[in-house]
Amino acid sequence: MEYHRTRHTGKIDHGSVGTSYKSVVFDDAPIGYWPLDEAVGSTFTDQSGNARNGVYSGSLAYAQASMSPNIPETCINFSGGMGYIGSASWMNTQYISVEFICEPSGSGNRTIASRDNSSTYNNRDWVMLLDSSNAMQWVVYTNAATGGSGGDPPAAYSASATGMHHWVGTYDGSQTRLYKDGVLVGSASPPGSSVNTYANPFRVGRLGGDYLPFAGKIQGFALYDHPLSAGRILTHAQAAGFA
Repeated sequence: MEYHRTRHTGKIDHGSVGTSYKSVVFDDAPIGYWPLDEAVGSTFTDQSGNARNGVYSGSLAYAQASMSPNIPETCINFSGGMGYIGSASWMNTQYISVEFICEPSGSGNRTIASRDNSSTYNNRDWVMLLDSSNAMQWVVYTNAATGGSGGDPPAAYSASATGMHHWVGTYDGSQTRLYKDGVLVGSASPPGSSVNTYANPFRVGRLGGDYLPFAGKIQGFALYDHPLSAGRILTHAQAAGFA
């Protein structure tokens, strides 16, 4: 099951968006869009029109050069820092898509983003991370697999995630799918039929409990309450200049 939703009219300042990559993202009604283009400050700013702001903490290098020729805004280089939003009901979705551009550095396991327990590995919702072999892993924990002692569900993964790329992970109630630069590169079939809705915070750049920090640049993180279609994902990648 894959859907294309139209933009929520009345929420977006269309005059400031134009025909940019962001306007393509907004056409699919994200529940949050954090461009990661701040120059200073501690506000993790949502530009979706839903005012779902959070806070930055830790080591971050602001106002880094954009990774996309089609996106004029800057990005952030993460070196132990994160963007954080405490648990909220809008995060509880049956299905999900996450989207971002990144260029990793460093080594070991590194977390792009997560909705994860802050004290244990149990009761997870979802995680996007790089493993120690630089493979991107997209894991959705469902109503049949909590993680930890309950067992981790299978990951949709790509064998290589080095360099700058546009990524999308989706879950439609039966399959997780991972797309790199608009192309499907991995899929998995976790048990269950909906994303877990544990009261976990949302982080960009860290796993729960401040584990596995990301190293490298992240830009344009979007979160959706529905699975983007393959066609729309390709359109997004093309708009970002990666396809």
